[in-house]
Amino acid sequence: MHNQILIGPKEKNKDTGFYADVTESEIKAHLNRSLADIFNWLENTNQFICALQTDTEKERSKKAKLVYNPIEFT
Repeated sequence: MHNQILIGPKEKNKDTGFYADVTESEIKAHLNRSLADIFNWLENTNQFICALQTDTEKERSKKAKLVYNPIEFT
């Protein structure tokens, strides 16, 4: 299992957004994960972001995703 990612306080992140420190060993460990683990991580991350976003941010994100749809160009 990976280390818990700690998000700095709002004052520290002001005008920069969220960030997390990742070590070289954590990157190497991530490269050895199965596709199922990676997709579960992506889904959990998506749920986390969705829980934090306001309705306005969700709408803006949805519109941004509609700008470029690679399926339309294949």
